[in-house]
Amino acid sequence: MELVLWLPILLMVMALMVVIGNGAVWKLRTAAVARDAVWSTRSGRNGDLLKPQNVPTDGVLWAGAHAPIAQLNDPRIDREVVRGPMFENFRVNRDLLDFSRGTRIGYFQMSHNYPMLGKLGRYNFEVFHPLLDDQFRYWEMQIPTNRYRRIPFIYELPKADPQYAQAFASAAQRLLSAPFRPQLRPLDRDEEIYAWYGYYVDFHPRMPSFCSLDYQSVHADELQDLIDHIEGEQMPPVPSVPEVMESFFQNMYREMAQAMQN
Repeated sequence: MELVLWLPILLMVMALMVVIGNGAVWKLRTAAVARDAVWSTRSGRNGDLLKPQNVPTDGVLWAGAHAPIAQLNDPRIDREVVRGPMFENFRVNRDLLDFSRGTRIGYFQMSHNYPMLGKLGRYNFEVFHPLLDDQFRYWEMQIPTNRYRRIPFIYELPKADPQYAQAFASAAQRLLSAPFRPQLRPLDRDEEIYAWYGYYVDFHPRMPSFCSLDYQSVHADELQDLIDHIEGEQMPPVPSVPEVMESFFQNMYREMAQAMQN
């Protein structure tokens, strides 16, 4: 009697287990088809799609380009250096390095009969699988060739006052036409050095590479050090340009004298 009373309940539980297990399998198959569809259409692929076996042929399958994602929940791709804003009068082309560009999506929708409890009808699955496919290649960023610098396209740099550019051009022109220009040749084009060593020596102090828009830090850390290497400094001892040249030429003349004595 107990078996007769419990048998329908046991059969119902077994049927539900089969239904739920079968639904989970078809859910995974649907997700796999949508994923394979979008990955088969990404850059470098020809779009050929091999469906997994035992997938209903009456399902709706689609893959292709999709509208950009409104927002990506990842702070690592929302830095000011690529998304802005950064500084006053320093604009960032925030759409150029937008990680949601080139979004593709795979879609698969299917329906299937319940393997048991057929009176329940059919269950439906619908899966969207997105893929970020933008590789930031130069032609996608409207850059003419791969040899172009990216910075002018990513950033809209602040414009200097035209009078500064004119002043720089005037100073350069005066230097090129200065009557004492031949006397500056030892700085980087001394014929005596070239005749002895076979190459020229450039004595001009150089500023190290740096990246900063802070006027105070550039002046204190970079410009003042350049001035010290030009004029010299006592503490800490930094030889000036004339001192460096004097030491170099003395060593060169010693080598010449030694060679002549030998």
